[in-house]
Amino acid sequence: MKQIIYFIFTLTVSAFIPHHLLSQEYLNVSGLIIDQKTRKPLPYASIGIANRHEGTISNQNGFFSMYLVDSLLNDTLIINYLGYESFIAPIDQLEGKNNQIKLRPVSTRIEEVVIRPLTPEDILERVKENYSINYPQNPFIAEGFYLQEIIENDIYIDFVEAYVDIYNPPYNDTSKCHARLVQGRTREDLGDIQFLKRLAEKQYEKQVRKALRKGDTIDTVATPSIQIIFGGPQSIAEEANIRNINNFYDKKTFKKFNYTFEENTWFAGRELYVIRAKSKRKIDHASIDAQLFIDKESYALVILKADMNFDIPAVLKPVLSLLRIKLHGIQMSQNVEYKMVNNRWYPHKTITTGYFEGTKKYKGKYEEYSYTTIKKAFVATDIQNKDVKPFPEEELLTDKPLREQIGEYEPTFWQNRTKIEYQIN
Repeated sequence: MKQIIYFIFTLTVSAFIPHHLLSQEYLNVSGLIIDQKTRKPLPYASIGIANRHEGTISNQNGFFSMYLVDSLLNDTLIINYLGYESFIAPIDQLEGKNNQIKLRPVSTRIEEVVIRPLTPEDILERVKENYSINYPQNPFIAEGFYLQEIIENDIYIDFVEAYVDIYNPPYNDTSKCHARLVQGRTREDLGDIQFLKRLAEKQYEKQVRKALRKGDTIDTVATPSIQIIFGGPQSIAEEANIRNINNFYDKKTFKKFNYTFEENTWFAGRELYVIRAKSKRKIDHASIDAQLFIDKESYALVILKADMNFDIPAVLKPVLSLLRIKLHGIQMSQNVEYKMVNNRWYPHKTITTGYFEGTKKYKGKYEEYSYTTIKKAFVATDIQNKDVKPFPEEELLTDKPLREQIGEYEPTFWQNRTKIEYQIN
């Protein structure tokens, strides 16, 4: 929560394949996932293999395309979507076909009297009490697909899609997640951030004149640049670490929220409590409205959806006013989902999106306007949990912008990795 103001965010991805299986032959399973009745696409549906860690998600239009090693031909594909019955089918019946997969909403029987012996706070306490039963007690490596982008006024400012490995300590370990790059790529049509660019250029010109008066060379003046901090794959892994979501179910924070029950729902064939958490007042300058989906049997947090609306800190308002800068519509949404394998819930997908609008007035009639979307996502396509050790320091991603660390584009690496249409060909 404390890092929210920096906007660390997402976008959906389609299908991926564990990078350690590159030497094998592949089969393809793809399709469009829709609501059986309305025929509307179901975005971000979870797709996986029964009793295995491999998985992906559908894109924003409900489409997925998943490459699998051919040894999985006789396995079973499972598609899960919140509030819908699971779709289960043999892979050999889906492979190589243009599938349209219709999911059926779970029918909920309305009872005249609903008796809940537990309060929302009671259930949230049990989430924490059952950490050791529900979540990994040993470190694991999440292999997966990471994507980040910034779009300002419909122009891409930053874009990276990459395969990464993320080391995750056990839930009760306070050490940080860290990541290493497997392969990444970017776009060639990236622009510069326009918002406040003119202000930065004016400051640069001022510094140049000052340097020349002192007899210094111009190269001593830093070139103006405006950057938005992402945090990288390791930061989005921290967002999904169960110990970092305790703002909602720690006794110390209960007094900050109003908790209410909503109608139970289903996911992956399991009934879930749905608890709504609304902040009573601003927390870190944000009003928070969240839904926590908790497994009724195990008391595991399975899905978290949270929306946050930010206010400008009072200490910054005079400064922004002096500079004739207005920031408004600052929002963030977060979606974290876990997947059960061998009775443990592992992070499966994390999607975070931020928005803000800004205007800057200059002397005369000139005015800058910016509508910016900042997105970030990670989808775990496989989990390694045997003999796991932290990565050597020389393999770790650094604090430099990820785009500067991805190296040369290798087309052969991406041949059996499916891309969403808007991604690079």
